[in-house]
Amino acid sequence: QFQIQFNQAIATQTNGITQEPSLEIAQYLAPEDLTEGLLEELELLHPFGMNNPEPVFGILGAILPAPASIFSIDHFRFQVKKSTGMPLNGIAWKMATNIPPHNTPLNLAVKFIYNHWNGRKTSQLELIDWKLAIN
Repeated sequence: QFQIQFNQAIATQTNGITQEPSLEIAQYLAPEDLTEGLLEELELLHPFGMNNPEPVFGILGAILPAPASIFSIDHFRFQVKKSTGMPLNGIAWKMATNIPPHNTPLNLAVKFIYNHWNGRKTSQLELIDWKLAIN
């Protein structure tokens, strides 16, 4: 009952117009721009925190060449196709209920990070959000 009344009060106050949450994109990049050299430059910006937020990059029209794979119930792994070479590997934390489609143009918001695991250091995308690309 509370939720219904709350939603009605908000709809009345906003005249039924709700805003989509915003996300600040530091720069739009092509998958080919996400290189080891860029990661090394990003490392120089550490430490990230309140007065130095970690940059979020946008990738317009990205293609996931294969379906995402869910792990540990809440998370999924994915790949982003590049025009040449191996695809970029990515991970999405606590987003298994919001998996993007593969072989469909997508706009992605990602962090570009090093994944330190099992004694190895590899580049990785960390998905923040996605939506279907509109042509």
